[in-house]
Amino acid sequence: MSDATNAVLSEEEQQILDSEAARYHFGACICGRLPDLRANLGSDNYMACSVCQTFWCVGSNLFSDWRVETEEIWARNRAMLAGYTEIESTIPDWALQRMKNFRGVIPFSVSARNVGNTEGCQ
Repeated sequence: MSDATNAVLSEEEQQILDSEAARYHFGACICGRLPDLRANLGSDNYMACSVCQTFWCVGSNLFSDWRVETEEIWARNRAMLAGYTEIESTIPDWALQRMKNFRGVIPFSVSARNVGNTEGCQ
């Protein structure tokens, strides 16, 4: 979207567009779907698309629930992800620009790759 297009949007339309862009904060599958599964392997956090059977790492220690999970839970998560293909998540250009320009936020799935936040992700 160009800045000119953004200028003619009502405040309500801009809020809707912002909320739509925010949905992509942890990336999307290569098919364009948002993740419908989340799994931890130790402190590493993953999102997945059950339709395409793909997954991607969004970072390490982003969600604190890994601290109370057990090895048994991680083994189940590992077994589930073993049937999936690891990908780099995608974010539509319009959503990425919207988040950068208007929300001042770089999505975790992008910043993790660029800043090295996925150091623990295997």
